[in-house]
Amino acid sequence: MIPDDGNDERALGGNSGVMTHSNFPQDKLLNDVFWFTFFHEAAHIILHGKKDVFLENMDYPDMDPQKEREADEFAIQWTFSWQQQERLMAHYPIQQGDIPAFAKEFNTHPALIIGRLQHLRLISYATGRQYIQSVVLE
Repeated sequence: MIPDDGNDERALGGNSGVMTHSNFPQDKLLNDVFWFTFFHEAAHIILHGKKDVFLENMDYPDMDPQKEREADEFAIQWTFSWQQQERLMAHYPIQQGDIPAFAKEFNTHPALIIGRLQHLRLISYATGRQYIQSVVLE
């Protein structure tokens, strides 16, 4: 298992509607969240068209959970797929130093692997911090 440094604090960026500069608080925009959100929002446009309105993190009358799941699956496929995760987990427990090699093999960034493992609560949010970087949009 990847060693834990004991600190579970991590800011998560939000995503809402159309991705714009103002959708992401600058002090909380992290590369793993940014890229997942980018592909999630792109999926809404590609798969569902430009006429639908999608509001994240709130319930509204026209909310379509199926479309949200489809957008999540699209983002997963383009960032760190379930198949790649299965391959990684076949080597579990892994060492933190193994992450860059898997990222290279999967043609993704180490932050996306770390972010998924954190999201699944397989590792703490303190683990792998060297791969999680702030994204600055200007």
